[in-house]
Amino acid sequence: MGFLGLQILLIFLSVFLAESAVAQTASFGKNKIQYNNFDWRVLESDHFHLYYYPEEEELARTALQLAEDYYDLVAARFRHEVARRIPLIIYSSHQDFEQTNVTPAVLPEGVAGFTEFLKGRVAMPFNGSYHDFAHTLHHELVHVFQLSRLEESFRLHYRNNLVGPPLWFTEGMAEAWSEEWDATGDLFLRDLVIHDRLPEIRSLWRLNGTFVLYKVGQDLIFFLEENYGTAVVPEIYDELWRVQSFEEALQNVTGTTVDELSTRWHYNLWQRYFPDVQRYQPLELAARKIATKGASFKAVSPPKSSGLDPSTFYFLSPRTGYTNIYRASVNGPERDLKEIVSGQRKAEFESFHAFQSKIDVSSEAHLAFVSKFHERDGLFLFDLENEKLLAKWQFENLVALRSPAFHPDGTKLVFAGLSPSGRQDIYLFDLATETLTPLTDDAFLDDNPTWSPDGERVLFVSDRNEWGKDGSKNLFAIDMGKGELTVVTHGPWVDGAPAFNRETGALAFSSSRNGTPQLFVSDSLGVRQVTNILGGATDPAWITGTNDLLFTGMSDLRFGIYRMSVPDKAVYETAPVIAESQDIFAKEDSLDWVFLESPEEETEFKWVPPQQWLPSIDTQAEDLGTRELPYRSRYTLDFAQGGVIFEPTQNVGE
Repeated sequence: MGFLGLQILLIFLSVFLAESAVAQTASFGKNKIQYNNFDWRVLESDHFHLYYYPEEEELARTALQLAEDYYDLVAARFRHEVARRIPLIIYSSHQDFEQTNVTPAVLPEGVAGFTEFLKGRVAMPFNGSYHDFAHTLHHELVHVFQLSRLEESFRLHYRNNLVGPPLWFTEGMAEAWSEEWDATGDLFLRDLVIHDRLPEIRSLWRLNGTFVLYKVGQDLIFFLEENYGTAVVPEIYDELWRVQSFEEALQNVTGTTVDELSTRWHYNLWQRYFPDVQRYQPLELAARKIATKGASFKAVSPPKSSGLDPSTFYFLSPRTGYTNIYRASVNGPERDLKEIVSGQRKAEFESFHAFQSKIDVSSEAHLAFVSKFHERDGLFLFDLENEKLLAKWQFENLVALRSPAFHPDGTKLVFAGLSPSGRQDIYLFDLATETLTPLTDDAFLDDNPTWSPDGERVLFVSDRNEWGKDGSKNLFAIDMGKGELTVVTHGPWVDGAPAFNRETGALAFSSSRNGTPQLFVSDSLGVRQVTNILGGATDPAWITGTNDLLFTGMSDLRFGIYRMSVPDKAVYETAPVIAESQDIFAKEDSLDWVFLESPEEETEFKWVPPQQWLPSIDTQAEDLGTRELPYRSRYTLDFAQGGVIFEPTQNVGE
């Protein structure tokens, strides 16, 4: 998965529904469908009632121990205790999570969890990544404490107009207390600074509803703690009942006006990011934008053997308000654009997962993609020559699917699949026999597979290394003949989106090893970084018959598809990529995987399974005070809403 997976996607998004009652409502006629009758079970510990279903029992027991650990951390930092046990509801997939009735709100794919304000319930899905899950759980528990602290203030110091903190503060605090600063933060903050889009503190509300707000808020919380002490946040909460506005509380605690704080914070960011202009290149000078209207992702060029026009490419875009699959010319911009598959108008095409799942084209001119269809994802095959749907499959033991990739001969597909237990592995699907075979089977997050040009190996992204607990992902390969797993890249960064040139065997991929996500290429000239842009670059795809790449680039908070020629030398000379990363790469002449040694020592790889990242589920139950309870349905008031309806012809309201 690339940095969008944003994963921005990546990456770790959460919605704090307590901020607005509006977020708890659903439009008339939009009923949330519940496909599954979950067999709910309950685990009780000192501070939690955890609700789960049997398929995710191992995940539930791990989550409970993580929750108790994070409770202690937040309680100590906030100087506060939650007065009652916290309801924690977990789902083993986002598809299951979307069916929750904890909130009537429709939950888009970017929502990684939420805390609702009436009962302080936390609901969250698992996406196959223990790192992401742990981060979201920690993030949401901060929200629980925020609500509890405000409730206490209201109870002790009753006022009609009790002041609450703004969204940048609550989300920024939750991010700052649950995650270290990362390359995604640099990506967005640098973009805001360089393009002069960074708002004053008083105007940060303009970013509400965007992922950018999370990273801006996180950085501002770090700034406050660094300059005014780690106790500044709880002291602001202590002050809220006394003041008429949040800005007044901020000034009372820091002794600095909000306007001066804005100037100091902005100056700090200018010092941090303006020097980057000397060593990074604007995206617009490094490549040519060929998909310009709206956000565009996941480009793919058809193989020569398909008989399709090699100067075309296919991609996903929500540019019309619906996410569709398009075809366009690589000679763009927006040249010969045509909508190929219309999304979000039929039940079977509810969501193409544009931020998370790539598409692919086979030698038979068939397009493979995945889409949510009722309660789970389906795999779809589309005839590009006749523009008609050929086949669709759903798999009983797989809830979510990601990134199908064709074997060079077009007879097989590999893709990532998430099981009902929450494990995401790589699967092989034979199109002729319709047989499904797991290629990996473990607790690691495996994603974004692709075939080597000779069809003998499957390259994929995984967190199966010693840094996986911190969100690191590297590239790995499966030898389909020997069944052996090989390390391809190795380091404490995020590698993603591997793509082979079908004609030359060159490998392109994205990596955050030198900062924000950039593109790297391994070919007969060696391994080198080929982009060094102020924004970010991910999801590379080779244009058939050329040495050019298509990729998704971000600049001025806009995502588009760009085209660039691959240089014959590295564009980032200050870090010797091979020596520092100690990678293992496929060489063009043989496609054998070989070690590349640093001047001092050989690469050493450590297998560290997720079970060693997390608290052991074998911990004695009494250590957490864990008890298994029967689940009982209890109906209580969640949300009541009044409204007025007018009948225009009768002049009657009710």
